[in-house]
Amino acid sequence: MARFQAAQPTGVAVAQLEVLVRAAVFKTANELVGWMLQQAVDRIDAAYQPKPGEERKGRENINAQGIFGHFPLNRDYYYHPGKKQGHYPADAALGLEVGYTPALAKLLLLRQEGLRRGMATAKNIVLLVDGANGLKNMGKQNFKGCVQIVDFFHAMEHAGLVLEELIGKDHPDYKRRLRCWAKRLLKDKVQALIKETRKECAGRSCAPAVEEALHYFATNIERMQYGTFRAAGYFIGSGVVEAGCKTVIGGRCKQSGMFWSEPGAENILALRCIHSSRRLDKFWKERLNAKLATNDCLPLAA
Repeated sequence: MARFQAAQPTGVAVAQLEVLVRAAVFKTANELVGWMLQQAVDRIDAAYQPKPGEERKGRENINAQGIFGHFPLNRDYYYHPGKKQGHYPADAALGLEVGYTPALAKLLLLRQEGLRRGMATAKNIVLLVDGANGLKNMGKQNFKGCVQIVDFFHAMEHAGLVLEELIGKDHPDYKRRLRCWAKRLLKDKVQALIKETRKECAGRSCAPAVEEALHYFATNIERMQYGTFRAAGYFIGSGVVEAGCKTVIGGRCKQSGMFWSEPGAENILALRCIHSSRRLDKFWKERLNAKLATNDCLPLAA
């Protein structure tokens, strides 16, 4: 922090500062989440009433993983000798999935869906997203070694923001220069654009605002090599996916006279997605098995 305040502000310095602050914030947040969940575990274990035949075997540690990092949890383990089954009451109560918190487990479902759709047989894995750091990190965690691409149309939206700060949207050259950005981005010239833009605004009052707008590009250089990506045959725009969302979601929820509560929309869209993915039969079997499990019945065949 002191080094940043003492040095000349630059885009590189800002990027380094954000990484350091993010690490500090995540560390503190991770410690807080870990402490709060351990307190919850202690309350759950203290109040738990074992089912007939269950024996408490003591406490066991797990290295739980959340969206801010990993932390230890110490919780009770119960075992039923007759059924040869054991469980951790706190894990079930907190919604932990093999050590993953519910928030992280939702993200990991993306990888499971990819595997279901044949990702394991793919020669290359390409992740097409916007420029958010959260999605970038999620991609690294769930799809190691994948090629990440920032959606080209998101990049062009941000190019427009850069030019707005640099020359103004009403400037006669605005549209021409925006087209120039598009052509040069498609030729892997993102670094040159950043350098030239910084040089053009140097010493001007608009420099801080331009630098802020350029941050989107400065932190996504590797993911904006659009010429290279196109030569490899990769999609650089998410239009196909967005069209699918419009068909599946918009076609169901945005018809004339429709009004939805948030829970109602979420429920109907979940069912529509299951149906569109041809997973309705599997969904009902899993649902029935979940109901039957409460009565210790045998699961249905897959």
